[in-house]
Amino acid sequence: MDLDGETAAPPDPGDGLTRLEELIIPDLHEHVDATSRSAQVGWGLFFAVLHQVEATLHLHQHRCCFAAAPNRRTAVEYAVFLVWLADEREKVVDVLNRSLRGSQTQLANVLRKANLAGQFPQEAYQILVDTVATNLTPQPDEKLMKVDHLLDAYGYGDLQAYYQVESRFCHVSLTAVQAFARRDGQGLHLAQRPTYEELVPCHAFCLTVLFNAMLAFNQLLTGRPWMQALAQVAADHGLSTSLPTRMPTRHYE
Repeated sequence: MDLDGETAAPPDPGDGLTRLEELIIPDLHEHVDATSRSAQVGWGLFFAVLHQVEATLHLHQHRCCFAAAPNRRTAVEYAVFLVWLADEREKVVDVLNRSLRGSQTQLANVLRKANLAGQFPQEAYQILVDTVATNLTPQPDEKLMKVDHLLDAYGYGDLQAYYQVESRFCHVSLTAVQAFARRDGQGLHLAQRPTYEELVPCHAFCLTVLFNAMLAFNQLLTGRPWMQALAQVAADHGLSTSLPTRMPTRHYE
């Protein structure tokens, strides 16, 4: 509340995003422990989130927020996996390794079926073969590779609902079709642009997702270099600095 009795304007999420991006300095890699598998995986997960956020903001700038649904959805996926990684570290890396072996097995089968194996560089194909041949112990948490399960396990109920809706715009569905063609009591309405662009304001969404990704990634960096700056951004934008922990009673099929 201002001194004159008027309600203060809410903080600009764009300002928060700028402050977060300024923390990503060129020598950030010096805070990664080269002996830590979880830190190395966290690096890849974090920068995947960052690039999806940047893509979302770029499309927003060009009034194409509807088209950014896959970017927003993917940003959520990588961010929640980063939260899981910060919570359970090496266990998550083992699950991801098992998942990689499974997906590489599927790829190898498709390549052989389509007679495409010989069209790939021998070195790349050999890596694929070696991955498939690796014997990895099954992990009890492999069901959490399903993002819906992972969001539920960490109590992200609101984000889970948002993720479900965004999924309808990432894959063929009548929900996406109806953004351009719908019928009501007044007749048929056809549009060349979607009837709406944003499920939530893009800048606010990007700030929340990037902040939580950075909060989780900071746990994996030596010295946790972002802690103070993240706390300041959180205080200014009403964000929580507490990462959730997994709910152990959850069971998934």
